[in-house]
Formats: sequence, structure tokens, C-alpha cells
Amino acid sequence: MQAAARSLQFAVFLAAPRAACSRRNGAAPAPSGVPPMSGPIQTNPSPPRSPAPTLTPDRATGAGPRGAPQAGGDQLTIPSATPGYEQQYTVRSGDTLSAIAERHHLKLSELLAANPQFDPNSVGNGIDFQRGAPGTWDADAIFAGDQIQLPPSAQPPAPAPAPAPAPAPAPAPAPAPAPAPTPVPAPSPAPAPTPAPPTAPAPQPTPTPQPGPSPTPRPTPRPTAPTVPPTVPPQGPPVFPVPPPAGPQPPVQGPKPPAPDRARVDQAVSDIRERMRGSFFNPVGADDVKAVQDTIGGLPRLDASATVKALSDDELRNLASEVNDGSWIGGGLNKDDKTAFFDTMAKQLDATQLARLTTAFDTTQKGMGLGKLDSSDDVAALGAAVGRHASIATKQDYIKALSANGALTDQARVTGTSMGTTMTQMSDPQARAAAEVLASMGGSPTAAGKALESLTTEQLNAVVNAAADPSMTTTTSPMGGGAVSSHYDTATFRKLMEVAGKTDSADLKARVFAAGANVLKEAESGNFFAPVLADTAAMRAGMNQLLMSDVNGVVGELASNAETRDGTALAIYAKSALNAKEFDQLGAVQARLSLGNDLKSDPMRSFAATTQAADGTDRYLNAERLGYFAGAMNAATRSISGDAAKQAELTNAVIKSGLSVIDKVSPRPVGMGASVLKEWTGFAVKYAYEQAISPQLKSEDKMFWAMQPVTATEVRPNGEVDREVANGTASRSAFEDTWNMVATRAKP
Repeated sequence: MQAAARSLQFAVFLAAPRAACSRRNGAAPAPSGVPPMSGPIQTNPSPPRSPAPTLTPDRATGAGPRGAPQAGGDQLTIPSATPGYEQQYTVRSGDTLSAIAERHHLKLSELLAANPQFDPNSVGNGIDFQRGAPGTWDADAIFAGDQIQLPPSAQPPAPAPAPAPAPAPAPAPAPAPAPAPTPVPAPSPAPAPTPAPPTAPAPQPTPTPQPGPSPTPRPTPRPTAPTVPPTVPPQGPPVFPVPPPAGPQPPVQGPKPPAPDRARVDQAVSDIRERMRGSFFNPVGADDVKAVQDTIGGLPRLDASATVKALSDDELRNLASEVNDGSWIGGGLNKDDKTAFFDTMAKQLDATQLARLTTAFDTTQKGMGLGKLDSSDDVAALGAAVGRHASIATKQDYIKALSANGALTDQARVTGTSMGTTMTQMSDPQARAAAEVLASMGGSPTAAGKALESLTTEQLNAVVNAAADPSMTTTTSPMGGGAVSSHYDTATFRKLMEVAGKTDSADLKARVFAAGANVLKEAESGNFFAPVLADTAAMRAGMNQLLMSDVNGVVGELASNAETRDGTALAIYAKSALNAKEFDQLGAVQARLSLGNDLKSDPMRSFAATTQAADGTDRYLNAERLGYFAGAMNAATRSISGDAAKQAELTNAVIKSGLSVIDKVSPRPVGMGASVLKEWTGFAVKYAYEQAISPQLKSEDKMFWAMQPVTATEVRPNGEVDREVANGTASRSAFEDTWNMVATRAKP
């Protein structure tokens, strides 16, 4: 009976035009007025057509990406389109109605309207047309070779490249059933023949369905989960991707750092210990020390550090002792060999092991002889080697390692005595090593700044003092009398000032400047020995270079920091410069405070400029800077001489130097009208300076008035300029308060 029905359906299909029937595996719709057939023929009429929803259905299982040609399927055939006429499209393997509509620039509803044989309700549920069981009347199936009518508005798609053949699928177990109800399989009916249009390729054979007792209607389809890639068949319920957690993600772990070669390290440690194992009949000699140097120098850096790390502190102290062994039976290294030894260590070791080695060579707190001073020199020499050869990162870490163990400030001086000679180094040995390293970092100012800023104020003062390496030698004679000599390492001191001047922190520059001022004051005080003028001149040159790198920034921080706001540091420098008649250096500082670092600022506006203090009130920082300098100059001149005429002479010399700078950058304009003078940037400063050097002003008032800008209101009939106060009460009060405090409290 079913076979007869299928034959009838096939005959109806051959007789009926394609636009009036819908073929599903050879089944044709019943003619109008004929009740639907049972079994393989639909028993209920199609539901009324409703507009297709805007939801785009997902493609059928097994279809490729939407709109893309599928490998292994029939080649699609699209007759040339003539505007205003319907076209036909031949279905190919893996096609879905959604993909066909999209490929021809149609809405799904337009395609359904042109093909009434399809049930739009299934599409409306978000399900694409699936392949039905052979021999059943399934209105939701399309097959390769089917002819679909395209409305006149359809546009031919752009030609796509020929698809690559799909790889043959590997045998896989049958997929697990989906949670939707499983239809009861029916007996395998013979597939009905599928006639193909003359222009279409031969249709694909229909896959053999699963056997079952009887066919059942398809369940109402539901929206499906996002499809998995075509190469992975769906297994069970859909699995949705888990979004990444909100908030910052942990950093990706990079590759693990390389580990030292343990066998190579163990062998090196064994060799070093064997070389350092001396006896009375076989003492450790210079060759043994050089062999240790060669062992460490011949290793990769990672293994070299691991080797020294494996040695105990006592073993490192023994090595340092053998390096310095000066006995007739021993074999210490001479000066050149010792320098080579330190160079090798600086090239090969990391910061931690270099710090341990530095401590091993520091025996300055033992004994009383001159060997203590040799030990101090060894520590400084090792620091200098680190400065020459270590990387920037190693230098930074070396400074941190020395500061962490408290070794930078545990000794104020090292004294050694022998045969009537007493030598004193007034600095900490390991602070000397740190100063050598910092002085070598001029090419890396950012790294140098970080290293300097890691030091406490006490440590920074110790390092700056050690950079100058103040030393005193006293020789006594058995016949009475004696001699005292002194020495400063001004080269390292100047390099350290230069390095600090290259950093970008005004606060750090001010701290280093203040530390240098303490060293300069001690050198000129004569407390320990007569000052050496050449040494103090070199110190001032370094400090001036640091100050000129950012005059307003440094002076502003000196005026703000609690440790330096009394003005002593700047007054020390000013006193030394005045005694050396370095008026031009002081005049250059004065002019930049008045006109800005670039000598282009408006002095009246700068004087009145405000910043916000910590309590939220206005602070006139520029006015305070000017008052700070004026007060420091007054304190310096009074410290040099109590004679008012001498004070006035020194002050006038500085102001005149400042005037020469102003004349170069802001020459006097042509014409002396009041309007011209008001627009002249240099007027406010130049006329204040000129007024200050007049003999009518007392010495203590000269710098006070010179640093306050004036303005020109008019030119009097007698040709004189009417000079008046340029700024308001608040800014002038800030200036005067700072000037008064520094002038009375600074102790140069």
C-alpha cells in the first residue's frame, strides 16, 4: 500500500508543475479539495502562512559556514537573472533556506513567499529546514537537486572560489541523543526516485535512515544553542563558553629563569677550597689566589655567582686575607694584580655576592695598624671596579644591598697608626664603595636617581661625604714637632654632583646639594687641618653644576624641606663663593630666580604666582625662593665680615653680575615712555637691581630690595622713572617672612 502511495506521489510530481507542488523525497502535495493521505502522506492541512520572523535561523547540522560553498556537495546552478522574472536555484548538499536567502540578498520571508510548499512555522521557531526520513511527507526538508523559486528581487551572489575537498571523516561513535524527544524509527522504506531538472547536476543519494517500528511526527523544534564547529559533532546538551572573570587578570607566567649548572658549580667550589687549603709546608700563594680568580672568571656569570654563594662568609674572609697577605711566606697580590682580581669579580658576580665580598674585605674595625686603611682602600677599589664593569641593574642592586645591611653609616672614620704616623679617613669605607658606583652612573641618570633615592638622609650624607674622601695624615718626630697634611678626592665628589644634576627630581638634587654643603663647610672650617683651596674650588664647581641644572627647583626645595628651610646649605655655598670672588656664579643664580631658568619669565607675574599648600591655602613659592636667596646672601656676607662696607661691596658685586645677565637677555628698549617700560620684561628686575646698589641703601637692605620687582607708573618731568611696588601685600609678605627667617637663622 505504501509503495503504491509512493508511486502515486511520484506520478503526481511528474504531472504537476514545480511551482504548484512540493517534493519531499518523491512525495507531492494533495490536490486542492482532496483530503490528506495518512501514513507517509500528511494527514493535516498546512497551517496558515504567517509572516516570517526576523530571527535568522541557524543552519542545519552538517552544513558549512553560512553562505559558503560546501565541499563534496552538488555545484549550485543559478540561471542568468533577468530583472522582473523569477529565477530558479538548484539546492546542493548542506544548503539551508537561510543561507540561500542570505546568499541572494533576500530576506527569509521573501524566499518563503516565493515557495509556498515550505512550512513557515518551522522557520519561525528558529529551526532551519532539516532532512526528513525517506518516504515521509516532511514539509521541512530540502534536498540536493530541489528547485527553489527565487523572486525577481533576488541578485546573483558573487562567485566564490572553488571549495577544497573535505577530508574523509574518521570513524566515530554515534553521537549521544539530544535532550529533545527521540522519534521512534520506522522500517526502512525504499527511497523514491528524485527526478532532476535538465540543467541541474545529478542529485546526491539519500542516506539510509535508522530502522524503527513506525514513523512519528517531529517534535516542535526549539531554538538551538550556538553550533559547534563542523568537525565536532554535537554531544549531549549544548555547552556555552565560560566568559573570563571580571577585573584584572594575573600576569602570564613567563619562562623560568635558567638554573646554574650544579655539577659545574660543585666542581668550581671544590677547586677553590682545594686552592685555599694551605699548610705550614704548603702555604697559599699568589698563584693559588690567581687560580681562584681564573676559576670564577672562566664560569658563566650565573654559575660564578652560584659558586661564590656556596662559599661561607668565613671562606670569603679567608680569600680576602690571602689576597692581602704581605708576609714573606705568603703570596698576596700586588696593586695591579689586585685591580685585576676586583675587575674579574665585578664582571662575574651579581649584586648580592659583590656585597658579601665587599664585607669580607672590610676589616677596618679590627686592629690598630695601617692595615685598616689598606682594607678601606680595598673596599673602595672593589666599588670602583663595580662602577667600571657591572651592569646598571647590578649597580642599583649593589647600592641597595650595602644600604640594607647598615654598612654605610656604621663608621664615621678609620684611623691607623704606625711608627709615629697617624692616618685618618673621615668616612665610612663601604660608603666610599657606594660613592664610586654612583659616580659611574652618569650615563643612566634615571637609574642613578632611583639608587640615590633609595638611601635615607643619613646614608646619603655618608655617601656624599665619602665621595670627597676627606683624609688627614699626622706625622710626629721623636725630636718634637710634626706635620699635618690633608687630602680630598674631589674627582669622585664632582662626578657624583654631576650625576645628581642629571636626575629629574628637584627634591633629590636639593638633598645632594645640602649634603655637599656640609662637606664644603667642614673642608673650610679648619677643624682638622688647614683648608686646601684647590679642593674647595673643585667642590664648589660640582655644587654649582648641580644647582644650575634647575635653579628654581633646587632653591624651591631647599626653601620647603624641613631640614634645609633655615637657609644654612645655600648660605654655606654663597659664603665659599664670595670668599673666592665667584660673583658671576652667584649672579647667574640670582638672575634665574628673577626671570626663571630660561630667563624669559615675567618677573611680576612669577612673583605673584601661587601654588596650593598642604592646608589648602595659597603659597607664593616664587616669592619665597627670592626671599630665601636674599636671606642666604645676607647671612653669608655677615659671616665673612662684620664691616658694613665690606658686606655692601660683596653684595653689590653679585647684583652687578646679575645685571650683566639681565642686559644680555633683555636689553633696554628704545624710548623711555612709561608705556614702553611697562612692556619691558627686564624693567622690573633691572631697576630693582640698580636701586639696590645705590649707596643710600644699607648692606643688609640691598639684596632685600633687589629681589622684589618694581613697576614704572610714569616718567617724571625731570626724566626720572617713577618706580613703585609691583606686587600685592600677600606675595610681598611671603617674600619678607622667608627673607627674615633665613637671614637670622642660617649658620654658614
